[in-house]
Amino acid sequence: MKTPLRVLIVEDNEDDALLLARGLEQEGYDLTWKRVDTREAMGEALDSQEWDGVICDYVMPQFSGLDALQLIKDRELDLPSIIVSGTIGEEIAVETMRAGAHDYVMKDNLIRLGAVIRRELREANERRKHKWAEAEMERLARFPAEDPSPVMRVAKDGTILYANKASSVLLEAWDCHVDQRLPEYWRTVVSDALGDDATKEVEVELNSDTLAITVVPIGEAGYVNLYGRDITAQRRAIRAEEQIKAAREIETKNVELERLNQKLGATMTDLLASQRRLLQSEKLAALGRLVAGVGHELNNPIMGILNYVQYCLAHTGQEDPRHPRLAKAVRELERCKRIISALGSYSHGSGDVDRPESEQADCRTLITETIELLAAELRRLNVKINVNTPADFPGIWTDPNAVRQILLNLLTNARDAVADRRRKEITVTAEAKGGWVAISVADTGGGMSEEILNRVFDPFFTTKPMGEGTGLGMSVSQNLAKRIGAQIEVQSQVDEGTVVTVHLPVDRRVAAGVNQATGTEGR
Repeated sequence: MKTPLRVLIVEDNEDDALLLARGLEQEGYDLTWKRVDTREAMGEALDSQEWDGVICDYVMPQFSGLDALQLIKDRELDLPSIIVSGTIGEEIAVETMRAGAHDYVMKDNLIRLGAVIRRELREANERRKHKWAEAEMERLARFPAEDPSPVMRVAKDGTILYANKASSVLLEAWDCHVDQRLPEYWRTVVSDALGDDATKEVEVELNSDTLAITVVPIGEAGYVNLYGRDITAQRRAIRAEEQIKAAREIETKNVELERLNQKLGATMTDLLASQRRLLQSEKLAALGRLVAGVGHELNNPIMGILNYVQYCLAHTGQEDPRHPRLAKAVRELERCKRIISALGSYSHGSGDVDRPESEQADCRTLITETIELLAAELRRLNVKINVNTPADFPGIWTDPNAVRQILLNLLTNARDAVADRRRKEITVTAEAKGGWVAISVADTGGGMSEEILNRVFDPFFTTKPMGEGTGLGMSVSQNLAKRIGAQIEVQSQVDEGTVVTVHLPVDRRVAAGVNQATGTEGR
């Protein structure tokens, strides 16, 4: 940061004045300057503002350096005054010094100007301090006993020559009195101030107060004056500001810590979720192994039952009322075989389960057949079931077994939801929109909260009592839906019921091609 400097340049040559100004700026000063070359202009400049120093050319057509020095002396101004000349002899140099110049610099050696200015500014500052100290001593000499602040005069060897009444607090702290020597530390301070001929300031803590002791050397007299002033309020203000700053820094750190805690909390939440998913995966793997074993054991008796039912169907005429029931039994037994086969492939990680066979299917038939599987249970529970499907509803190209399983799971959940309700009603609705078919299963059950709704597809998550549910129905349904390019949407409100909608592509082969090209799933 540059040091501000105000300089009045007495020079008749504008180029020489610019050269002086640039030299001072290069010395690191933030320069404010003005050029004058007459007595009148210099007088106006001295009256218009304060200056830190004056630089005078020795010889000018209408004015001279000696005239400028006399003008400064007439106004009783203590301004560092420096003579600059192209040629100046020893006699002239002595004459200018006697006239009040503080130094002189040759124009061919202007490199000295910066150092001379610094020295003269420093000495001028010291002269002002001495002048202030002397004025203060004169004031105190008139009323020393009435001054509310400590005032002392101390000889070079540290002997106390004078102390006013207010100095008693310092004398008591230092355990001394007038005509005795100060403690060793203060004797050193006094000696250094006189030796350096420089004012010093030392802070003293007295109980809960803070005093600033200004040590002003009076070199020619061989003593120093000590002036004390109470700076307790300023120091308390500084400490309070520091405390406020520290409190703000702590607050900032606390905010950052809170942010890190939140980040850590989010990380812990993700970790717990990952652990939960891992546990579910392990459960599913164990369940897959169990299902594969059970499926293997069930496959043989189902094959035997299927053979017997097929034999009975072959020996029953079309007109026999048992014929359609036996045909339906054959279809359901064959579906059981496919389900067991799919479970076995799934548990062994076979890719076949991800490529289910597609065939033309009638949505109305799939809905009706699935409802018939639960018809007896629904009648026993007095559950009313409504089916809204248009007569001209389009057929779809999909895996009918997957659709039946999804609908069976949804209807089973709806049945359980309304089992204990006063109004027991399930409504199945189907509608076609563009290349999609939407089948909705709505119930009048108790509905689900948002927290439960967010976990409805989690494996093994169930709200049913122990032993009444595995928590796999919606998870399995979602996996089946993904396999056939479908999506499941769940809407629910507490005490108002639940609506689960399956969005099926009219032709899953086309949907699969679009999904593969775009990298999307389902609708």
